[in-house]
Amino acid sequence: MTKLKDLAHSLGLSQTTVSRALNGYAEVNEATRDRVLVAAKKIGYRANPTARRLALGKSHTIGLVYPPKLMPDLLFLQTVAGLTETLSHADYDFHIVPALPQNEQKVYQHLIKGQLVDGLIVARTCIEDPRIAYLAQQNFPYIAYGRTQQDLQYSWFDLDNDRGSVLAVDYLYQSGRRNIAYLYDDLQVNFAYQRHTSYGQRMAQLNLPTLDGHCGHTEKMGADALGDVRSRMPQIDALIVDNPLAALGVLRALLDSDYVIGRDIEVVVFGGGAFGSILKPVPMIMVDLGDAYDIGQQLGQLILGAVKGEAVKQILWQPSLRIETQ
Repeated sequence: MTKLKDLAHSLGLSQTTVSRALNGYAEVNEATRDRVLVAAKKIGYRANPTARRLALGKSHTIGLVYPPKLMPDLLFLQTVAGLTETLSHADYDFHIVPALPQNEQKVYQHLIKGQLVDGLIVARTCIEDPRIAYLAQQNFPYIAYGRTQQDLQYSWFDLDNDRGSVLAVDYLYQSGRRNIAYLYDDLQVNFAYQRHTSYGQRMAQLNLPTLDGHCGHTEKMGADALGDVRSRMPQIDALIVDNPLAALGVLRALLDSDYVIGRDIEVVVFGGGAFGSILKPVPMIMVDLGDAYDIGQQLGQLILGAVKGEAVKQILWQPSLRIETQ
C-alpha cells in the first residue's frame, strides 16, 4: 500500500505540502495541487480516512438516521441506491444509522460531536421537527426529505402531497365511487398530515362523507385498518392508502375476502409502484411519486450542496395518477 511519504518522495515535496494539497488547503498553489492529485491517482494513493478526519475534522461521510422497522420499504431502498451512487461519485460514503424514535436526538448529538459525518439527511419529517430545530441550532449541514411547518430556511426535497390526494379522490369520484375511506400513517409525520388533510378538504368540496383509519407503516396494520373501516362503513366502495407497506397488507386482505378489487372496491395507493410485480393479478391505481432512484440522486445533490455551503434549494415534485390493469 502506497504511503504518504512515498508519494511525497516521488514528487520531491514535503509530506506536509502533499497532505495539504490532497486536502484542498488554499495556501497550496493550484499548479502544485494539480501535480499532487495527478501523481496520487497514477500510483493509486488514497488517504487514510481516520487520519484525514482527525486532520481536517471531515469524514467524507453523509448520514441518515432511520427507524429499523421501516427499512424493508422498497421505495426507501431504491432511494438509498440513487443517493449512494451520487455521493460515491463525489467520494463520499453514505451511512444509515438505525435508531428508535426515542433515541434519535442522542444519535444526532453523537454523530455531530464525534465528527462522524459531514452532513445529515432528515427523513420522515414531522410537522414540528425537533431534529431540524437541533441541526439549525448547531449550524450543521443538513437537508430534509420532506417539509415541516417550522419557519426555518433549509434545503428540502418533497412531493406535492396535497395534489396527490386530490388526484386520488377525483379519480374515484369520476369512477362513480362515493364511499371513499382513507388510511393514514402517523399524522405527526408531515407527508401523512398533508395527504390526510387534503383528502378531507376535497371530500368536503364534493359533499361526500369521510371515513378514515390509522394504518401505520406495516402490512399487518394495513390489514387491521381495513377491517376497522369495513366494520364502520360496510358499504365502502373505495379506499386510499397513504403508503405502500400498509397498502400491501390491505390488498392481500382484500384478495382473501369476498371483495373483487376493481369491481366491488377500488384501491388507490401512494407509491404503489414499489410492489406492483408482487401482486400481478391486481389492477393497480397509484399516486405515482416519481422514480425513487431519481429522488435519491436529487437528495444526494442537495446534501452535497449543503456541505459545500451553497444556497438553500427546495424541490417540490408533482405526482401523477397511474393506472395499471392486469
